[in-house]
Amino acid sequence: MRVRFEWFWPTFDRQNNFFVDALKILHGEVEVVTDRLEHCDLEVVSVFSPQKNSNLNRLSNLRKKIPHGQPDTNLLYPTKFDPDTKNFSRRIWYGVENVRAPYQLDIDGYISFDQDTLDGYNAYFATWYELSGIQLPFTNNRVGLTTSASELLEKRSFFGRKSKFACAFIGKPDQMRFRAINELRKIGEVDVFGPMVGKPISNKPEIAKDYKYMVCLENDNYPGYVTEKLLEAYLSDTVPLYWGNLGNDSSINRKGFSNLLDFESMSEWIEYVRNIDEYAYVNMYEQAHLNNVPDLTPIYNVLVG
Repeated sequence: MRVRFEWFWPTFDRQNNFFVDALKILHGEVEVVTDRLEHCDLEVVSVFSPQKNSNLNRLSNLRKKIPHGQPDTNLLYPTKFDPDTKNFSRRIWYGVENVRAPYQLDIDGYISFDQDTLDGYNAYFATWYELSGIQLPFTNNRVGLTTSASELLEKRSFFGRKSKFACAFIGKPDQMRFRAINELRKIGEVDVFGPMVGKPISNKPEIAKDYKYMVCLENDNYPGYVTEKLLEAYLSDTVPLYWGNLGNDSSINRKGFSNLLDFESMSEWIEYVRNIDEYAYVNMYEQAHLNNVPDLTPIYNVLVG
């Protein structure tokens, strides 16, 4: 099985990733093709242009043209980036960001945040699928831990009181995040970490171990747009204070965190968090992260056709 990855982000590991592991499970031997002119059995394309110039970044162009979370049905991949000849047998689009799939004749299937199967042409894939070890045990370098599906199905044990209220890890400025943090600071101290505040993140679990909560807000509110934030809060030994739309996902245990979207207003949510007593906190903390392991069959079916 020869596979090529195109229009991915610069740090994407083409040799070691969820898709290569999946193809090895399905086909055995997998060869990753890097030459753009060579023929391959499967080409997986994402949302970033191959140019280093950030002005040519496809995702940036999308966000200039449409509001977050709105359908991206009419925007095509720039033709100048397409091969002169069809040098792949099958092409799959991977929507790693919250943008809708560009429906084109030369795309055979979609793997995205959309939960609609589109009659079998689309498979739902949340970011945390790759980082959680639900396919194979996975070493998550972001938190320095190796995880597996069995661990995420087990309840946690609470061993003692935590001395600090909440922490937040922020990589880039976001109005919604800062608003939530400022409101939470009315009921407890929230420490912010990240390069933008001069506090580099070396090891999340080590930093977060003394905190009861981790503030983790998604970049967008779209059904199914769930990244690694909930998972990392769980692996960092905290209870997530979350903002995100799980849609119809039934795998993540919603009893293990508080979601701002479950409340009518920010103030109502803040009041709820204020009134979480020790018993209620321990009950949330000890919840397993997953109710069940997501069925990966739809993803496999889209990959191989």
